[in-house]
Amino acid sequence: MIKSLNQVNSKKKKVVLQLDFEEPFSSYHPTINQLIQEEAQLVIIGILEGEISLASWVEELESISGRPVNFLTHSLFEKSLPEKVDRSLAQNQIVLLENLAIYPEERRGEPVLAQALSRLGQVYVNEAFGLSYLPYASINHLPDLLESAGGINFLKEYQAGEHLSGRPLTAIIGGDRIIESLDLILAFLEKNDHVLVSGKIAEAIFRVKGISPGKEWPDERAIKLINRIEITNTKLHLPVDVVTGPKLLDGSYRRVFAPGEVRKEDDIYDIGPETIRLFSEIIAQSPALVWRGPLGLYTWPEFSRGTKEIAEAIANQPDIFSVVGGQETIVFLKKLGLLGDFNHVSSGGEAIMRLAAGRQLSGIHALSTSKLTG
Repeated sequence: MIKSLNQVNSKKKKVVLQLDFEEPFSSYHPTINQLIQEEAQLVIIGILEGEISLASWVEELESISGRPVNFLTHSLFEKSLPEKVDRSLAQNQIVLLENLAIYPEERRGEPVLAQALSRLGQVYVNEAFGLSYLPYASINHLPDLLESAGGINFLKEYQAGEHLSGRPLTAIIGGDRIIESLDLILAFLEKNDHVLVSGKIAEAIFRVKGISPGKEWPDERAIKLINRIEITNTKLHLPVDVVTGPKLLDGSYRRVFAPGEVRKEDDIYDIGPETIRLFSEIIAQSPALVWRGPLGLYTWPEFSRGTKEIAEAIANQPDIFSVVGGQETIVFLKKLGLLGDFNHVSSGGEAIMRLAAGRQLSGIHALSTSKLTG
């Protein structure tokens, strides 16, 4: 069981707060506000791929918290770091540490990194739900070293994912994250869930299964996963027609073909009208639904119809428990004014999909099994 903030004693304690710096900070405001009300002293940590400095987030953190933020670039393994952190906390400052991605030990999941962080606090609070499936040291080992809890938004995400995983559902998988998506397709099919597939993932399946012989082959990892997918599975739903255009996207033409009829000089940019109709029928019969990834090149108006009409099909079914994740999909739905028609909007698209598919997320397991008390 993951503890909530109300189940740990953070009153006037040093709290190591983990954030996902790739997500909007607005979702973290309730947790930060509650910790400040409890007079907790905050040490904020985060992981951002590419080893980008977190210095540019100081102003936003100051705006959300109403407190000055001291950005420290000192090495986590520096013996004097706890003393420097304590000096800042004593001055009623929030401490923001540099991006943990700069440490190989963090990326490799080595406990020594978590041990260094544990010197800086008494309580650990995880608000980085979107990273909870990754093997980072801080996420997976700090709950073994400090009394731990999930943040307010983290628990909302976890509860939505658990609600999905325990019932029949329809998963909509689009976008271009081929390897991750193929793994999810297999997981959902194992649960006997309906899976609606589009985008580059569908193209890769069509190529390996011999439906689109003139197209480029995916890499070896994708081929191995696709070979495990039974294309005749009645719960797997691939596009029956697609919208194509020239590879250079010069806008000269737009045509609708069956997947096996797409010309070599064209690319697929959207699902076709018959696929929209079939997908909408499945959605109408679904008790629950999770969606990650646009169904076409939604940034071009002529290729946005599939994503738009599937979103409208979901919005028109108020009895469905619906969850959406992935920044591209969320931005598009917000533009359409449909985001409010979903029961839950996830800040961690990959994590919520894995949870809905019944996969164990290591970061959630770490929080669930933490036995430490203050």
